[in-house]
Amino acid sequence: MIKTVWQSVWRPGWRFDWRFGWRFCGLVLVAAAMGLALLPLSPPSPAWAGDWEDCYQSENHDLSIRGCSRYLRKNPNSSAAYNNRGLAWGKKGQHGKAIADFTQALRLDPDNALVYALRGYAWYNKGQYDKAIADYTEALRLKPDYAIAYNNRGLAWYNKGQYDKAIADYTEA
Repeated sequence: MIKTVWQSVWRPGWRFDWRFGWRFCGLVLVAAAMGLALLPLSPPSPAWAGDWEDCYQSENHDLSIRGCSRYLRKNPNSSAAYNNRGLAWGKKGQHGKAIADFTQALRLDPDNALVYALRGYAWYNKGQYDKAIADYTEALRLKPDYAIAYNNRGLAWYNKGQYDKAIADYTEA
């Protein structure tokens, strides 16, 4: 079964557990498996820990958005926080807001193939297939073996009626 990018990387973030410290989950594991850098290597200072924890939880999207927003007020250069808030907006169906956050994450970290693929999927959900294709193509330029980007670019080509290009991307995936 072919998975879309959301199905493959939709569980975002870090969680803080006072008993075990910082641990990876969801999106971070997928990003690590794909060899992508997504989150800072060290946890935030204790003053930011609550906002960081809220930002990187996946069950309550509104709480995640509020936590990321608070965290970003204190640390406006966190591409990971913009990315995670974009994921939460996307899960709420607010694809325009997701695109804005993914775009800001890319301004801060322009070589992040995962964020290009996520923004591409948000464009895809808005029916803007040309923009989705452009983002998937950029993700593939950065990470040529990115199967999810090939698959989702194939979906965009398919929806544009360009079946030969869709088949080529599905075959590459």
